Amino acid sequence: MSDSAKTNKVEALECPLRGHWISFRLVDEHGNGLPYAGLPYVLHDSQGQKFEGSLDSDGFARVGGFYCGPVVLDISALDAGDLDPWYKVLTIRKAYKLPLTALQVAAEQSPTGPRRADGKTYLAEERAMREKARFLRVEVSDFAEVTSHLPRSNSAWHPRPSVTLKQSAGLAKEQLGTALAPNQHHVLEVKALRAYRPLLSLSKEFNALDAYQFALMATQSYGPFNLPLDEDPKGEAKPPYSVPGTLGHVLDTTLAHCAEPDTFGGATPYHLLTEEVPYSKRLEIVPHDNEHYAGLSEERSTPQAVHFLHQPANTLRGTLGEAQAFITHDDRMVLIVARGTQELADWVRDVNATQVPNEAGEGQAHHGFQESFKAVRDFVVPYLDAFHRTQKIVVCGHSLGGAIALLMAEWIRNNWSEDVLLYTYGSPRAGDEAFVKGAGALTHHRIVNHNDLIPTVPAPWMDTKGAMLWPGAAALIGGSTGVGALLFLAGMYNFSGDDYQHHGQQWHFMPLPQAGGPPTSVLWKPGCAGIEQATCARYNYLALKGDMPERNGLSVLDHTMLGGYIPACHATLLRWQESLKRGGSTLTNLEQKWLSDEIETYGKKLRRWKNVTWSQYKNDPRNRSIPTWDLRRNYQEAKAAIEEDVTVEIDKLDMTLQRLALLAKQPITSSAVYGQAKNHLEFEKLVAHWLAHNENRKTPQLARIPGPSRHQYA
Repeated sequence: MSDSAKTNKVEALECPLRGHWISFRLVDEHGNGLPYAGLPYVLHDSQGQKFEGSLDSDGFARVGGFYCGPVVLDISALDAGDLDPWYKVLTIRKAYKLPLTALQVAAEQSPTGPRRADGKTYLAEERAMREKARFLRVEVSDFAEVTSHLPRSNSAWHPRPSVTLKQSAGLAKEQLGTALAPNQHHVLEVKALRAYRPLLSLSKEFNALDAYQFALMATQSYGPFNLPLDEDPKGEAKPPYSVPGTLGHVLDTTLAHCAEPDTFGGATPYHLLTEEVPYSKRLEIVPHDNEHYAGLSEERSTPQAVHFLHQPANTLRGTLGEAQAFITHDDRMVLIVARGTQELADWVRDVNATQVPNEAGEGQAHHGFQESFKAVRDFVVPYLDAFHRTQKIVVCGHSLGGAIALLMAEWIRNNWSEDVLLYTYGSPRAGDEAFVKGAGALTHHRIVNHNDLIPTVPAPWMDTKGAMLWPGAAALIGGSTGVGALLFLAGMYNFSGDDYQHHGQQWHFMPLPQAGGPPTSVLWKPGCAGIEQATCARYNYLALKGDMPERNGLSVLDHTMLGGYIPACHATLLRWQESLKRGGSTLTNLEQKWLSDEIETYGKKLRRWKNVTWSQYKNDPRNRSIPTWDLRRNYQEAKAAIEEDVTVEIDKLDMTLQRLALLAKQPITSSAVYGQAKNHLEFEKLVAHWLAHNENRKTPQLARIPGPSRHQYA
């Protein structure tokens, strides 16, 4: 302490006047003091006296007996964790324990208040005028010793307590808190500590809302955490995260600060349907604070290292490329997203379909997919160990990321928690029949675009041990009105082991004719293999080159998130919302008739199909090197299997037609559109706000927008 400060202290101590007083009230953005009732406080006067107390039922306190000069208000007591068990979890978890104060928890319970046209709140200020009080605005960070876990201070939040007043507060200036003038009444408006997060159902049943929301979140896996990896490979750049569409920008810079992002990866402009929640219940990005969280391993020392995985291809054996994923959580869920490939055409050409013992569950898995899954698993497990308690675990992925997500979700179900939900977009097959049966209890909503090639690979018969094309067995059906060629792959039969199979309930975007307008689509569950395999016909999956199909004219637009799945999910949500409002169904009578005609034509051609004879099969040039005994055995096995598959497929067509009829007659329900999210207390307000965005007021249809380059956001 300086000599002048010591002198001032002596002079003050000799002063007999201690009759100064102060009163103050803490209120929220609605001018209400109730949220701060019972909050403990400490006042420090200029001579070092300390006055402790608690606010009354309306956030008010009055204290007298001060020495002259300003006093410093300290509201930094730690939270006791009594209000909500989630806050206790945040303070005792294994990594990044948060120093929550009682003020922070209280400030999180009140929603943001109404604003004037200039964006300023006004109800608290009006109360200060009624009470003839000095009006100040404060933030939780004004009273916190550690602030790295809190939102960045808002420069527009004023009038703020005077820095000069605190500098003149004598001994009190050394205390944490803000200075208040003596012999005055103050009203302190505490900025609401709130955040936005995606409104979700999280129910096992499929709903259009979750499909759209997770599609936007999944797209972020294609970008970096913040800056490009070649500029900031370790994620050392501190927030604010400035690159729109990146994980750091969406979760921390916007949603955590009650702002709405409109860019996700490369998808723009799209908007999440959001809800406002207590700040500690947002999708978390951990603090960037090497001082307070010193001693963490390098692998967990920055938010990028905690939430984001990028593993170069040259470090993974037998994979299709680099592994990339991200993970975050709130009190409802842990969200894991695996990225697809960015070199789509090369991936389709060079995919290694070898089956290996499945480390995620039963049966056999695709070799390359499993190697990528193992890299993601090693990244995810430490996060779950640190941050997972009882939340649901949601896993998402697009393309290759969908296959990784399936293996990851099944591993979690078998080894960590059975409360797992999986959404995939354009996912290839990841395992054999034994794997699919073993994972039967896993809830998996598998979303497929009709003209997306990737869900058709690896084809059921693919394996490096060899496959056989059954000559003439494929029934190639051309739709007269452009639904796309329907190819039933009964002709592909694998003698070397179990076939590759899809897991989960397929939700299929079926294109529809739109007279006088852009194409549209309907999302439904077809139930027959012909529709699911439609893209095979478009890309000539009838000739083999080694163990892989020949392809002509490969186009990836329908497989991309930007040009395929996000527009389709967005259009479906809008379409189903409109149908719900009008009491309609998901399919009009005209659309039902058109689709039914296509399926009935397909069925007629299947029924007319004839198997090849032994003579035709024996004389096929591809079979000349096979011994007659083996050839006859192969013929009998394949003939029986293919005929059985055709019979099963014909039987499934009746179910498909019944589903179409049901879609046209059964009114759509709010559960189909929104799931459990419809029970939110402010549900109608949240939906109305989302629909007010210009992009959501257009006609509900599937817009055909230009796709990205093949090197971006596959």
